[in-house]
Amino acid sequence: MVVHADGEAALLLTKRSETVDRHKGEISLPGGAIEPGESPQAAAVRETSE
Repeated sequence: MVVHADGEAALLLTKRSETVDRHKGEISLPGGAIEPGESPQAAAVRETSE
C-alpha cells in the first residue's frame, strides 16, 4: 500500500505476528483473506489484530 507521509509517497508494510498459523514474523504488505462467512469489515478487524 502506498501512502503519503510528510508530502512524499511511502510504502506501508506490516510485520506478521508470531501467533498466526503461517509466515510468522515475516514482513508483508497489509491485507489478507476474507474467511468463509466473514464480512469485509470483520476481516479487516481480524487482520488488524493479527
